[in-house]
Amino acid sequence: MEKITVLPAATGMYLVDFLLQHSELFTSRNAAKKAHKQQRVLVNDRPQGTGYRVHAGDTIVLKPAQGPAPKPYFMELAVPYQDDDVAVVYKPPGLPTSGNAFRTLQNVLVHALQPSPLPDALPWPRPVHRLDGPTQGLLMVARTHKALTQLGHSLADRQVHKVYHAVVHGMLTEAQECHKPIQGQSAHSSILPLATYPNTPRGPRSLVRLTPHTGRTHQLRIHLAALGHPILGDVQYQPAENTLQHKGLFLAATRLEFPHPRTGNTVWVEVPVPKKFERFLEQKPTDNQ
Repeated sequence: MEKITVLPAATGMYLVDFLLQHSELFTSRNAAKKAHKQQRVLVNDRPQGTGYRVHAGDTIVLKPAQGPAPKPYFMELAVPYQDDDVAVVYKPPGLPTSGNAFRTLQNVLVHALQPSPLPDALPWPRPVHRLDGPTQGLLMVARTHKALTQLGHSLADRQVHKVYHAVVHGMLTEAQECHKPIQGQSAHSSILPLATYPNTPRGPRSLVRLTPHTGRTHQLRIHLAALGHPILGDVQYQPAENTLQHKGLFLAATRLEFPHPRTGNTVWVEVPVPKKFERFLEQKPTDNQ
């Protein structure tokens, strides 16, 4: 819920125009009009039509739209960063970010994070973006309406910077830029090799640092496969005979940097490369597989 008191300078404005200028809940005229129809906008505790002109001292209460509440799914979840507006959680591999299934990160968040104490708190925390189900790593979560709106704008304006680490097939020894379009849209990824391992149980592998400059679906997986170095464990973008069975995808989101939705200050969160990556790369050809 959001509560606004009209100042003298705004006297005479149409209510819809006032909401668009002063509320974080509404980003379009249609959204504001829809809220009126649903009687989610109260002026001095009473619904008012879109033709109402605000007066100094009016108290406007805005009720957010709410769908059905997610059902809590209980799972231990690491939360490397949290404040009253936003949290950064570590999504485990194999867990969808959202969807119709019960076992999703969205449902885990209902249990793992308490509602924000701020006046514009969301009824439950919501993921701001998504990671593929097989991918693990850092993911932004909004706890307030302001965070949900502002972080969405930051993503659209490419102000959110992400870094991933992956284990890939083959010996990748030189930094590369991939600009392969994805479904007709431009896409750009930077690939930086960190180390090569010629003698792992399944042949040569490389540890790489990945920076996506666009946000296309499966972008990093598609680009690495296009370069001839598919990500280890990727069952979708490499021949089935090359797939490492029952080990999961060796791709992790390890760093997030973004402007804080309320203060504008830069927030950055970083985690180490998963232990699973290190254990696999340290194996010798004679180790048990």
